[in-house]
Amino acid sequence: MESPITAIYEFREKMRQIYARHSWPIRALLKFAAAFLMLASINQKAGYMTSLVSLPATIVIAAVCCVLPWGMITGIMCVLLLTHFMEVSFIVALVALIIMISMVLINLIFSPGWQSAVFFVPMLFFLKIPFLMPLVLGLLAPVSSLVPMLFGIVLYYLMDYVSSTAGVLADATEAAGMSSRFIQLIDGLKNNRSLLIVAAAFTITLILVYVVRRLSVDYAWAIAVAAGMVTNLVLVIFGVASAAESDPTVMTASYVIISSTVSGLIAFALQFMVFAVDYKRTDYARFEDDEYYYYVKVVPKVRVAEKDYDKINILGDDTGKDGGEQISE
Repeated sequence: MESPITAIYEFREKMRQIYARHSWPIRALLKFAAAFLMLASINQKAGYMTSLVSLPATIVIAAVCCVLPWGMITGIMCVLLLTHFMEVSFIVALVALIIMISMVLINLIFSPGWQSAVFFVPMLFFLKIPFLMPLVLGLLAPVSSLVPMLFGIVLYYLMDYVSSTAGVLADATEAAGMSSRFIQLIDGLKNNRSLLIVAAAFTITLILVYVVRRLSVDYAWAIAVAAGMVTNLVLVIFGVASAAESDPTVMTASYVIISSTVSGLIAFALQFMVFAVDYKRTDYARFEDDEYYYYVKVVPKVRVAEKDYDKINILGDDTGKDGGEQISE
């Protein structure tokens, strides 16, 4: 009788084979879906330019994005967000532009290639699973990816603040009025307890997941996801409890628990698809050169050949004990 574990690995291998054969259309479809959801999150919080928030316009823009690199997709999202903010106030657009330019400059120095994370944050807030962001980046990205993540948090809460105060922030022609609105926007971000709580919790979680998944211990990735999920949950719950009385807009504890749990389950599924190894076949090797001795831990990846599942030691039997590659002197 076929083991359920074998069936899971078989499904994973089929998904890998499908992706290998059809990588370009799958990537294009994923980009379309991501761009569509990014646009939906922007339209929900900052959809002030009515000609851009219609469904046909959203589909057309997402279709264009599906053939572009991630950097250009991020640029398009920035331009669209600035266009929406210009409908509210020049000052709002100016603050957003300063944030975006700062993000680009810092991102070029610390984490080039991960700038698209800035708009994945609002997208995940839109999907009600924002706590997935630090888990995914901690597993797949360098620790410097926290830079675009933090800018994404700031942009999301800027959109949230503007959406609740758009009437007050309406354009002013006098310099004094523009100055007061600029100060109001900065104070609104600086005094936002939810922003501070989420930024601190996400930063600590991302660093923790990144450090743990790089450890040379069995099941490091799974431990990293579990530790990150618990850490995120505890930090945000503690922050919510401490800020609930002074700031009623802080997210509720029930939302945090449900969202963190769902995010953790998705992260576990992701680490299974990306990093499935057979720790029962772990091997150790030693070799040397003129300068050093080298001690190597070899953990084979799980591979399920079609119609040949018994060659993988999934159930913990003694077959395939020496499946790892032995490096000799």
